[in-house]
Amino acid sequence: FYTIALQNLKGLGNIGIKKLIEIFGSAEKAFKATKIELLQKNKISKKILNSWNKNTALQQAEQQITYLEKYNIRAVGISEKEYPYRLLNIADAPAVIFYKGELNFPDHKVIGVVGTRSASVYGIKLCKEFINGLKESRKDILIVSGGASGIDTCAHKTALEQGLPTISVLGHGFDTCYPVANKKLV
Repeated sequence: FYTIALQNLKGLGNIGIKKLIEIFGSAEKAFKATKIELLQKNKISKKILNSWNKNTALQQAEQQITYLEKYNIRAVGISEKEYPYRLLNIADAPAVIFYKGELNFPDHKVIGVVGTRSASVYGIKLCKEFINGLKESRKDILIVSGGASGIDTCAHKTALEQGLPTISVLGHGFDTCYPVANKKLV
């Protein structure tokens, strides 16, 4: 909840949120810190701090949590043990991951499949052959893609057809599905 609330504060990105959580020990303590504490322990400018409205950020977080519950979307913050350990190596890893289904596949080999949105017939054929070949050679493959039209969609559909786990990393909010035709893949 408090990591989501931190995301709702203007001028504070993923790196800043991670830093605040490290400094204060938890997202809740970071969110509840006073301006004086924040200025003393961090390099957040007074201008950014003065633009914050914590009450609004809390209200937005409550609305987001209600939405998540309504649509069976789960969230995990960067400081929680369920957060995917592989992402922790990224400097600007998402402070919160919103997801449906499973999140962690610790023993799986991750294959990223991305490509053009206007894929040719040959490109689609090659993508299917590639995913099918992975299924034949290994049982511990996880397909990750962006969920866009074309090659990304082909990769997800083929993985699902083959019984392989697949993760779509969306480039938009959890309240949007683009392209709309891929909503059935969710």
